[in-house]
Amino acid sequence: MTFQTERDAFDRMLRDERRMSVHTRHAYRRDLQRFATYLTSQGVASWAAVSPENVRTWLGGERRRGLAAGSLQRALSSVRSFYRYLLSSG
Repeated sequence: MTFQTERDAFDRMLRDERRMSVHTRHAYRRDLQRFATYLTSQGVASWAAVSPENVRTWLGGERRRGLAAGSLQRALSSVRSFYRYLLSSG
């Protein structure tokens, strides 16, 4: 699976099972897209290859870019929820 394919499956789960609002799903997709773009720039080829250091470095970069504290918390929540989904779906 590619970064995009797994994100699409996650979005469907948020819509169908968790019944999240369109706005929340859009924010999660945006966070995960920015994270995937960062990972690609770092040579990380799959979600399974991500390290805690990758997450910390990405969040630090987002903070330096001026992302508000609440947005940083949501971005981290997006990544955590996504990884819970990946673990539960095998």
